[in-house]
Amino acid sequence: MSGLSGRFGEARHSWLEWLKLALPMVLIVTLVFGVTWHFVQPAPPHRIVMAGGATGGVYDAVARSYAAYFADNGFELVVKPSAGSIENYQMLLDPLSDVDIALVQGGTAPAAEKREHLRAICSVYFEPLWVFHRSPTPITHLTALTGKKLGIGPTGSGGRALAERVLHENGVATPTDTTTVLSDQPGPAAAVALADGRLDAVFVVSGPENPLIQQLIRTPGVHLMSLQNAEAYARRLGFLSRVTLFEGSLDLAKDLPQQDVELVAPAAMIVARDTTHTAIAELLVQAARKVHAAGTLLNDPGLFPSANYVDIPMDGDAVHFLKIPQSFLHRTLPFWVASLIDRLLILVLPTLVVLLPLLKLTPVVYRWRMRSRIYRWYTQLRRIDGRQVAAPSADQLRADRDELQTLDRELARVKVPLSFMQELYDLRLHVGYLSDRLQPATASPMGPSKPTGAESH
Repeated sequence: MSGLSGRFGEARHSWLEWLKLALPMVLIVTLVFGVTWHFVQPAPPHRIVMAGGATGGVYDAVARSYAAYFADNGFELVVKPSAGSIENYQMLLDPLSDVDIALVQGGTAPAAEKREHLRAICSVYFEPLWVFHRSPTPITHLTALTGKKLGIGPTGSGGRALAERVLHENGVATPTDTTTVLSDQPGPAAAVALADGRLDAVFVVSGPENPLIQQLIRTPGVHLMSLQNAEAYARRLGFLSRVTLFEGSLDLAKDLPQQDVELVAPAAMIVARDTTHTAIAELLVQAARKVHAAGTLLNDPGLFPSANYVDIPMDGDAVHFLKIPQSFLHRTLPFWVASLIDRLLILVLPTLVVLLPLLKLTPVVYRWRMRSRIYRWYTQLRRIDGRQVAAPSADQLRADRDELQTLDRELARVKVPLSFMQELYDLRLHVGYLSDRLQPATASPMGPSKPTGAESH
């Protein structure tokens, strides 16, 4: 039983020593974990609301294609109808609105001081300004529309905002121009009015795949304007780009258009509140890649999604996701799983950076603690041994011997792991050696002394 008790005591002592070392390490790791936790976002919301456009329109169709991608990845993207870009911005800026993200047209952003909490995720495609007219002769400048009846779209739409901007740049439909009449009919109604002759020109902002564009390009007596000074618009209005619609692009069989057409185009953008979760920004970039990376009649494949062609500050996380290809985790795992792993890595990596050096250092500190408990008695031995050089008195010799006996009894009670027993026994041998050296000196003047436990060894 005594042997079992001794082994239990040694194991308990070793465990306590390791515990003393582990506690500071646990506290350090906990502190690092706690600090890192502040930089980790909570799990992304599974329901997001996106403002699109008029039901059945291009923005609505694009937003619904994103919603399908979100659904495939375990998220719900609710598409909310709207009148267009102006209303979309209003919903994003309204703190009571449930809209998180929106499709908007370049050049329609509110003033800088009002949009400070908005960020662009990416631009996704060019949506040109199409100007269809009934003039029997070619028109290449908007100044020729002065005094005409123009359909520029309903209030709140991005198309109307752009039409008003470029017309004003040309001095048309300004406060001083009282001859030009502006109509707010929506696109389909305006197309009918143009065909009937009730309107002289119609402005449409949309991609070439819009059925309304296909309808107007085939309407008898209606012509598509090619802007001779398209590059000047792009230089003066930074949110516009010059794009070319090549001959036959809309219909090769009918050769529509019948010549290259120069257009100006803002870019459609995804805009979000600056509180949008990083994972949602990443999912939006991935959805935009799937939907728009193939290119269109107006841009080469791979141009979109892009961090260019935006007129509000870019979201920093979105810029990062646009620059790098999709990670291996996101290619092989469901998005929510990959997102969870990404967030956990933010916690784990800093913790490992601190933990690994601590783990390497722990055995060294443990050995130092064990040996320091043994080696600290060598200072006492050296002091006793040093006094022998100075020929101490008999009283000093007896005091040194008693000190050695006390030390030997103390060492007998010291508990160390088995791996450090050699150092302990070496110390006890040195104590016995020094005791033997003192024995003749104390026995000579005082006669034989009573053997001690150390001498009997």
